[in-house]
Amino acid sequence: MKTARKYLALLATIIITAAGLSAVEITVTPGFQAKNDDPGAKSGVFPTMDFKLEHAEGGWDFFGELYTSTDGKFSSPQPDYYHSIYFLMPEAGVGYKSGYVGFKAGRFAQTDIVDSPYSLFFSSNRNSALSGDFTYDNGFFFYETRWVQLNVNSHYNWPDRGMNFKNYGVHLGKFRIAYEDASVYTGRSFDVEDFLSPIPSYFLQYIRSSANPWKEGTSSVSADQNAIVGFLCDYTDDSLYAYGQILIDDFSANAILRPKALLNPNKIAVSTGGRTKTEYGTFGLYGALATQYTFEPGTNVSYGYTYYPATQYSGGDATIWPTDSNIGFIHGENCVAIKTDYSNVFEAIPYTLGLELAFTGTQSPANPWGKDSSWRDFGGGTHLLDNGAIQKTLAFTCATSYGRDNWKLGVKAAIGYVWDSLALVEVASYAEDPYDAQNNAYFAATGSSGIRGSLGVTFSYAFGSNEAR
Repeated sequence: MKTARKYLALLATIIITAAGLSAVEITVTPGFQAKNDDPGAKSGVFPTMDFKLEHAEGGWDFFGELYTSTDGKFSSPQPDYYHSIYFLMPEAGVGYKSGYVGFKAGRFAQTDIVDSPYSLFFSSNRNSALSGDFTYDNGFFFYETRWVQLNVNSHYNWPDRGMNFKNYGVHLGKFRIAYEDASVYTGRSFDVEDFLSPIPSYFLQYIRSSANPWKEGTSSVSADQNAIVGFLCDYTDDSLYAYGQILIDDFSANAILRPKALLNPNKIAVSTGGRTKTEYGTFGLYGALATQYTFEPGTNVSYGYTYYPATQYSGGDATIWPTDSNIGFIHGENCVAIKTDYSNVFEAIPYTLGLELAFTGTQSPANPWGKDSSWRDFGGGTHLLDNGAIQKTLAFTCATSYGRDNWKLGVKAAIGYVWDSLALVEVASYAEDPYDAQNNAYFAATGSSGIRGSLGVTFSYAFGSNEAR
């Protein structure tokens, strides 16, 4: 009852505040979740609440969202008052678009330019982060530069970290072709030149770290920054969307130049798929893989392609699971996954069905080379699902909604089975090894097997008026 009263007090505060605002759309969404499929949260039934506020006018868009839950995934800011309620801010910021140009700044769910559950540069999990984004699209050429804050002034003494993402491309009829560029850096949470310069970050690193009067940082070109590149090609028409995307974290040229030498691993990810709209509904099929060590940090300064440079926090009492930390591919490194879905409308009620099969091996988001001290320890070469036990996941999902006027009912459910689930494994200490100074725990398929499922029900009501719409 105490938790319910806290929710009611919070709801009343927001409604009273919203009543004084004009030309604003407010959406309030109470609901509940019953689940045991989130390893970072408790199992059980939990109330949820979501509040959204938005005002759009003259090309400007102001918006904010506040989400609350009691599932134990995160701690309450004031346990004596809010008890087990914690707060998240999925999105809050301001955006503007006029003609060819657009920008937005604030906290946003980070999304990829490819429309796929297996996007590679930004996870389809829509993890949120403080960011700034500038876009240009004249109908033929398009360009984007995006800054994302990863860590700053960390309570856990993590280094300040940030990233920048760029994409450059052209529209060729119904095709879109793009070059993608991402860089994670440490020692600062924002890099002005990385954000402002249209030059790919790979070349910026060499220019800024060469032995000249303007040299920055340490003596090593890659000591405090990485560079990830990739390509996208997709096709869109009224009934078909198809795409192919590749991400290259590291590539061993020795396979061509010195084929008899010890080869460092190729760190790559590939995703392809699409959907087609027919008179019987819309059918989708997607597949992706990422080799082992892709997205991992390569040195002790934590420039892995993750939101956090660790797998544990709060003195080791809490775990950061890969899905919540991966910047890129939702399932992370050392994984092969395939998914199919189907969507249609029955009696004015839309619904979507999905089926996914994923194989996931050892993952080390925050410790270079996992249990090894360097890539030479395992004999080099590219690896995929050939180094230890494998987690197998089969999951069925469904979602539907029904709304009239200002209200909408939403239902989402998932059921499946996980064999040999991922679990944290402590790594041996390599205190003398500069390539493994962190000794962060990694994930291996040593956990339990069993049924995993969830059920979520929400009831949304929108009030107020957004006069610009």
